[in-house]
Order: sequence, then structure tokens, then C-alpha cells
Amino acid sequence: MDASWRIYRGQLPYIDFIYFTGPIHLYVSAVFVSLLGFGKNAILAHLVTVSSVIIILTYLIGKRLASRQAALFSAALTAACFYWPISHPWYDQTAHFWGIIAISTILLTQGTENSARIRQAGFLCGFLCVLSFFTKSNVGAFYLAAFSFIMLGMPARRALVPWYVVGILAGLLINLMIIRSPSLYYEQAFTDYGLKHVKRLSNLPTLKDWLTSGYLGMVLIALGSVIIQKNKCWWQIIFFFAALTVAILSSMSGSMIREANIPLQGVLMALLFMLVSQPVASNWEWAKKVLQTASYLICIFLTIIAVRYGLELKVWTYIGKSPLGQYAIKTGGMRGWMCDQKTGENLDDLVKYINKQIPKHDTLLVLTNLQILYALTGRDSFRHVPFIFTQGEVPALGKQMETVRNHIMAHPPDWVITHTDYTFSNTLLIQYLDLFDFLHERYVPVEKWGIYLMLRKKPDTLSKIELAN
Repeated sequence: MDASWRIYRGQLPYIDFIYFTGPIHLYVSAVFVSLLGFGKNAILAHLVTVSSVIIILTYLIGKRLASRQAALFSAALTAACFYWPISHPWYDQTAHFWGIIAISTILLTQGTENSARIRQAGFLCGFLCVLSFFTKSNVGAFYLAAFSFIMLGMPARRALVPWYVVGILAGLLINLMIIRSPSLYYEQAFTDYGLKHVKRLSNLPTLKDWLTSGYLGMVLIALGSVIIQKNKCWWQIIFFFAALTVAILSSMSGSMIREANIPLQGVLMALLFMLVSQPVASNWEWAKKVLQTASYLICIFLTIIAVRYGLELKVWTYIGKSPLGQYAIKTGGMRGWMCDQKTGENLDDLVKYINKQIPKHDTLLVLTNLQILYALTGRDSFRHVPFIFTQGEVPALGKQMETVRNHIMAHPPDWVITHTDYTFSNTLLIQYLDLFDFLHERYVPVEKWGIYLMLRKKPDTLSKIELAN
């Protein structure tokens, strides 16, 4: 949320703050902030808009390639699986948003003989895949690879492939212009962060990990359908298995809980209904009906599971306690948003203190997990630091860490908020960033709320004091 707030306030990713993937998601979120202000209204509008588009596209795919009934079942699954388990704007889902539009663009133009529409579909597909890449690089890379195979299998590949390549090139050019500093983007998104997380793909050789989240049932039904098809439609078969591969690889390479990282399940069901709707020899009609029934049953089962994940906010259960919250925030645009009791109370108290005690022209550095304080108090986020802090990752050890520390010391903020306990994965940031001596000499503790500590820069006349434990 802080990264989107920074964009809204005119900061540039990679240049004004450290960010570890493509910037497109931030600009999408900033649009909603500019329209509705920072807060839950912008968040909900973002979720509803993106989810609605994906639900409609899933329905159109199912209706065009299978049946109205199949379309309704697939759309219902999409409504449950795409955003509900996370219930917060996220770059993975935004990357899949562009990918699903690309899938729809190709599928909904099938059967047309209009060469202009085919070329447009190829161009848009390439362009959208690049948007996906510059939203979340791992997800976009899988879409680019998948569509490279899909395009070669399409009946209209001679018209699609050249324009797909042109779309990719146009997307690259425009996105690099948006980024402003490609070298910093590469350094922060790949050198300092992305390449260090390739280890997430270490489970690729494990078949069990490939076929979780309902994918095993889909694969068995799809293989059964391919076997009994009268005249095999290879482009449809390639399309289904390519999309399935994207779903599995993006889940494996992401940071979310894998079983709840299922945004493509609804689209995959629409593609599965497409396969089981194909003509078969008369002696295989009974098998076709069995596979169609099995498809509806697995769709119902997956929808129930996705609804359960949504009610649990499954993606956030990694924190070890209920993510549903017991406290309604009382501050500004987030008023009514449920969160942890202690954190919420401290957040409201901090906002009151900052608004009352800290002049607007004073600079504030948030060295804890409450970067939302910048937006809730209407202040510019501290520049040239990450939008979040995570021990050992952000800022990355080495050059990036040195750059952040040196900037803070060269441009000391007037106020610093940090925490005094090992509650968070980033531990005590003042120790991680090796800023203890600097803060010890230059700052004085002025207020404490639970584990949160406010420090104020000392006038030169004050003597040394000890930081509170």
C-alpha cells in the first residue's frame, strides 16, 4: 500500500524508493487512490473491478467454447478463487489479470476469418503478456513462454505469431519508458531480489507439488477427453495444458501459500469444459457424459474449497494467528477495516500523535511494519528506502543495504518510528540496518505505544542518552 501511495504522491519506483518487481501493479492501484482517496474504498473498488472483469471473461470463454451452464459454473469458481483467498490488491493477481485478458483475446477470436481481428488479437496478446511481466516477472515470464507454444499450435498462427512478436516489442518499449531507469529496475528486481528466489522452483521435480490444488483431477479428465475425441483439436489441448503449466509454475514460484494461490482455477475449468465438449465416436458417448459429470463435480468441489479459503483469508494464515482481525481501525480512509487488536489500537494512537505533534514539513522515517502511517497522516514517504523491510531480503545485504544506511545517515529524518521487540520477521530494524549507534547519538525516545517507539532528532545541544529497550 505504501508503494502505491508513493506513486500517487509523485515518487518513481527504483529511483525514489526501492521496489523488487515491475511497477504496473502500483500504477493500477494508484489510479484507484486518485479516484477514491487512500483507504478501504479504493481497495474494495480495485478488488471488485478486477474480479468483475475476470468473472465476465471466464463466463464468455465457457459460453463460447462449451455451454452456458459450463460458463456459469466456471464463473462461480473464478468469483471464489481469483481474489477472495487474499482479499487485497496484489501484484500476482494483477499479473494474472493481464494474462487472462490475453487468453480471452485469443480464444474469443477463434473461428473468425477477419484477418484484421486475428492480427489485433496477436498484438494484444503479446502486449498483455509484457504487461504481466512488468507486473510480476515470474508470472509474466510463464505467460510469455506459454503463449509462444500456444501460438505455434493455433490454426491462424501465420497471422498471429508475427503480430504477437510486434506486441511484445511494443510492450517492452512502452514499459521501459514508464520505468525511467531500466538499470535500477534490473538491479532491484533481479540482481538484488528476483534471482535469489529461483530456489522456490526447487520443487519442480516433485510430481506431488505439480498436481495439488485440484489439478490432478483436471489432468485426469483432460487426458480422458483427449483419448476419446473423434478428431483431436490439438490447439485446444495445447492451450489447456499450457495454461495449467502457468498456474502451477506461478504458484510454485510465488510467496503466497501454494494451495490458496489459485487465481487460474476458474479459467482452467472453462478450458476443461471446452475439452469435454468435443465430439466423440458414438461408442464413446457414455464416457463423454461421465467426463462431463466429473468436470461439474470437480468444479463444485473446487468452488467450495475456494470459498472456505476466502472465509479464512487463507493466504494470510502463514502469520500463525487468525488474519480476520478483532479491531476496527478508527482512522481516516481505513476506518472500519478489521485488524489485530493491539496493532490497530497502536496505529490509531500513532496517527493521532503524528497529526498533533509532528509538523507537516518535518520528515518521518517508518522503520517498522506500519508504512501505512505515511498515507494515513497524509505525508510523503521517506525516499530512497524500500517500501517494506524484510530481514535478509529488503534491503538486500551488500550494496543495497549500504546505500539505504548511508542515505539515512546523510539525510537524517526529523522523526523515526521503530519497534522494540522481535515480533516481526524483520526483527529490530535498527540492528539489521546497523543504525543503532547513529540513532543512539542523534535521537531521543519521546513516546512509546506497546512495542512501537517514536524517536525525535536531538538538537545539537543535547547530550547522549540511551535508547529504550
